[in-house]
Amino acid sequence: MTSITRSRLLVQAVSRLGRAAVAQRLDVPVAILEDWLAGKSDIPDPKVLILLVLLDELLDGTGEG
Repeated sequence: MTSITRSRLLVQAVSRLGRAAVAQRLDVPVAILEDWLAGKSDIPDPKVLILLVLLDELLDGTGEG
């Protein structure tokens, strides 16, 4: 998965839940989340998996999934 795709997934989660909630679900400080959003560092694979599960839960909850 490219870093652009990872970033887009993160942006989607943040737009739906907010930065603090996404950081909490990913078990990272908001500052790390901000670095990922700014492209200063890559989102690690284990966190991408959690992010995918989170987005899947959000979509299931809205009937979009």
